[in-house]
Amino acid sequence: MSLEMWEKNRWIDIHSPTDGEVTALVETAEHAISQAETLDGLSSAWKMKMAYDAILCCARACLFRSGYRVSRTGDHYHEIQSLELTARIASKTVDAFDGFRQRRNAATYESFEIISEDEAVNALVEAKRLLENVKSWLNQ
Repeated sequence: MSLEMWEKNRWIDIHSPTDGEVTALVETAEHAISQAETLDGLSSAWKMKMAYDAILCCARACLFRSGYRVSRTGDHYHEIQSLELTARIASKTVDAFDGFRQRRNAATYESFEIISEDEAVNALVEAKRLLENVKSWLNQ
């Protein structure tokens, strides 16, 4: 499927972002990762949330740079899935990001205690990897 088909399905809309919008999203992702790594006493759930927020900002930046944005505010699923079509992130990796989305939702609406430190650290590693890939893709 293509972004054009996504637009026809009304999952995304055409968007003409400013360079500042894209830059702000990348900077927000960098900040979230930095904070998750450096704040003492931060719970695993908060680390996971911050890693996920960084991933979401990266996805949104790629979607914006491609000339689109999601049609509905809060449509994180399509933002994450769009990484395959924009920055050409492997579907296996995108599936892992979607798993982070589901875990973050569960922690938010059920219990923070369900996120392990290993899960949070893995999410941070993947968020950092994505950020570097996205920065490279944006500079092409």
